[in-house]
Amino acid sequence: MPVIFELQKRGVRFGLNSNRAWEDVEPIIERFHLNGPFILENGAYFKETATAEPVLCADLLVNIPQMVFDTLLQVIHENFSDADLHKVDTTKIILDSELVSNGQHFYLNAFRKFSASLHHRFDHTKTFAVAEKLACELNKVFISEKIQLQAQAHVHGATVTVEIPGVNKGTGILFLKNRYPEVKFVAIGDGVGDVVMRDFVSELYAVSNAIPELKEVANFTASLPFTQGVKEILENFFFDNNKK
Repeated sequence: MPVIFELQKRGVRFGLNSNRAWEDVEPIIERFHLNGPFILENGAYFKETATAEPVLCADLLVNIPQMVFDTLLQVIHENFSDADLHKVDTTKIILDSELVSNGQHFYLNAFRKFSASLHHRFDHTKTFAVAEKLACELNKVFISEKIQLQAQAHVHGATVTVEIPGVNKGTGILFLKNRYPEVKFVAIGDGVGDVVMRDFVSELYAVSNAIPELKEVANFTASLPFTQGVKEILENFFFDNNKK
């Protein structure tokens, strides 16, 4: 995206504040040549640049992937007895339907270290009802076994994420603000996890496909979706000759 290249020449840094793992977002970073920093796994850790070592943003539980995997086995056995659990690159599952066979399948992201992301396909179909039931059953186990984790079902994609309560995109931004107090932080988002950044950034923008809750608190909502919306915002608010 030429607008990003030009703004980087002017000293603007571009990172990601993502719920995803590093391996999931690395192709995006390479495609747009983003110079960072990057906040990963919903505020769990950050990387200063693409080649830097990860730095934790908070005190985190250890061995979260194994804890989630063991809990998933229990929940699936008790509630989805015909389903299989796979630990895979979930991006490939999303992009290539031929990798999914008939029957009931749950897919656990193989890359995450401090959270979990779960997808499902029941005869090639995904529904929010299944995601909601899975999140509910996971939370029952977390509560009963006093595990400091929380599952949340998402309408978009019918997925489930498992995260540490109190660690989110907002706390990730706050961690960076404490490290770089002279830097102005601006964010562009689309999802429910982006709303919490409102209190931690100077300006918050939304693309047109963003959820209503984000649009309500955003400084401006683009008329276009996805990367075209990002381009619209950057061209209108980050170039002096176009700034409104």
